[in-house]
Formats: sequence, C-alpha cells, structure tokens
Amino acid sequence: MTATIFNDKASFTDYCGELEDYQLPQESIVENGHVLFNGEKYEVEEDNCFLEDGDLVTLYKLDDGEVYGIKAVQGIKRVIYVDDLNEIDYDNVGVHWTKSGNYNHAGGGSNGGAIKKSIKVTFFAAEFEVNEDATEISNREYPREEEVVLEMNQELEVVVEIESGWGVEREERVINVGTRADEWVKNL
Repeated sequence: MTATIFNDKASFTDYCGELEDYQLPQESIVENGHVLFNGEKYEVEEDNCFLEDGDLVTLYKLDDGEVYGIKAVQGIKRVIYVDDLNEIDYDNVGVHWTKSGNYNHAGGGSNGGAIKKSIKVTFFAAEFEVNEDATEISNREYPREEEVVLEMNQELEVVVEIESGWGVEREERVINVGTRADEWVKNL
C-alpha cells in the first residue's frame, strides 16, 4: 500500500479534490520511507515533495481506501479546541508547544479535561525563541510530551490548521504567544 504525499495544500487539492471529501486526518511521522494511518503501514510516494525520516505529514483517506497526505510545517505545534473561531486569541496563543507530531494533551484539554469543543485548531511554527529553563524542567517531569516552552510575548509566523465538521482549512498568519502559561513558568 502507498500514500502519496504533496508539498502543500494547493498541490493536494489540485490532484485529490477538497479536503472535506476525506475521512478525518491523522498525523504521522515518516520512518524508513513509511507512514502509519489507522495502524496500517503505507509506503511513501512523493509528489514534488522531498521527505526525510522524521518529517511530519497529515494523512487523509478516501472511502475507496486511497491515502494521500500533505507535508506538515517542520518545527513545533500547539493545539487548542474552541466552539467558535472568535474564541481564538491570536495575540495570546500560549507558550506551551510540543515537538512531537503525534502527542495530544491527555484528554485534549487543560489539566487533562475532556474535549468538549467542536473545532480543533493547530498552530505550526518553524522559527521561535525557546525558554530553555522551562523546557528542561517540563521535559524532565513529562518526557512523553516533548514540550517546548517558548519565551513570552514573541510574534511567530505560523501555519494555522482548523479542523471542524466541515473539513480542514490551512492559513498562514502572524500570531503572538503572549503570556498564557502555567503559573510555574511565570514564576521562573
């Protein structure tokens, strides 16, 4: 079985059609030229997309079983859940991010609470300033999170991926991480 991976959303939709025609996406990391979708291994087939082991891809599966994907922005990500896009505060997104392509906070919410929001918003950033002390503490206490704690009040160029019942949309924009952080980070 193969998965065809595209470099960007435009190339993907030109070839495959709109994202809402696919089952809900899954993230996978390229390992030995393969990706996983629903626990099944697919050999990577690249379409003008140069992939290496460790690259993150977002995979989609058609009802007929064909798997396609989009190469994700390399770097780190932050996931939040909202009921309305107006709830997103692009000037105070938060400093707690992860470098893991597959990690989601336990339950998807703050303090491990259950996901009760209907829209998943993922921010991907490639260039950023790290709070080294906070990152070291976090990774020592919670190694599976692979957390990267950012310096507060920095602007980042990001790709924002919005998943809802209507499909997936991606946009590029500038955000500020602001001061949204756990109290222990603020007290360092």
